[in-house]
Amino acid sequence: MAELQHALAEFVIFYNHFRLHSSLGYQTPVSRFLGIDTIKDHGLAGIPGLPDDLQNAYLPTKPVEIFPVTLLSVKQRFALVTIDC
Repeated sequence: MAELQHALAEFVIFYNHFRLHSSLGYQTPVSRFLGIDTIKDHGLAGIPGLPDDLQNAYLPTKPVEIFPVTLLSVKQRFALVTIDC
């Protein structure tokens, strides 16, 4: 069960931070909904299930920052006033 949860968590990060979606104008969901730039030149980082030696062979050109996507972060992004909780 823990292995499945870990695999799903990796996939969610890939899906939201790295995979470009045509329905979003070839942006990632995180870049679209949090108003940040789409990650470009990320090498093979973030692809779930890829062996470490292959990921390390094609490193990102700069560090990749994973932004937490929570209900609070989405509310803060679209709020008219700052939400401090």
